[in-house]
Amino acid sequence: MLDQNLVLIIFLSSIALANRALYYYDDSKNNRKRIDSLGSFNYIHKYLRFSTLLVVFFSIFSDNQYLYKLFNPGYIYPGASLCAISIGLLFIARYNLSKNYSPCYDMKAPKDFIQHGIYRIVRHPIYLSNLILLIGVFLISGSSWILLNLSILSIYYGISAFKEEKYMLKRFPKYREYKAITSMFIPGYKLVKK
Repeated sequence: MLDQNLVLIIFLSSIALANRALYYYDDSKNNRKRIDSLGSFNYIHKYLRFSTLLVVFFSIFSDNQYLYKLFNPGYIYPGASLCAISIGLLFIARYNLSKNYSPCYDMKAPKDFIQHGIYRIVRHPIYLSNLILLIGVFLISGSSWILLNLSILSIYYGISAFKEEKYMLKRFPKYREYKAITSMFIPGYKLVKK
């Protein structure tokens, strides 16, 4: 019988690989115009990926005091469920975006703005999926270090989302209507009033 920690490591490694594969893109065929994005995020997102995996793996196999564990192992299953949901959401969002996709650290001008699929519910489902993923990882590891990464990621995603929307409003006049009826991150919750 496999050890629970080994199963958890295999599951989290699979989630990390799926996230990486879905987040990666090859834009060499599209030649789209670059949008002003946060250059530092190119480095920060690599740090966040690496440090999150490191903290989680150490949390699974160690009770080191510097991991600042907040939860007991009973939160593993809800955390794993959130991780799986986030990968599903990321897959759907990438499928809906198709050739309009680019990661926020290397934003490229879309040919159109997407209003179907998951984009009828939230304007930034990829950012939402990655935040859900980190919440799931936090529940699995119980380490408050993941909260630091979640905070950093939330700040960068907030800034990136506002930059993207500023561009979309200039490029697509109908984006204002879409923005008025669709929430930014949390389904059903709008920051902008009609």
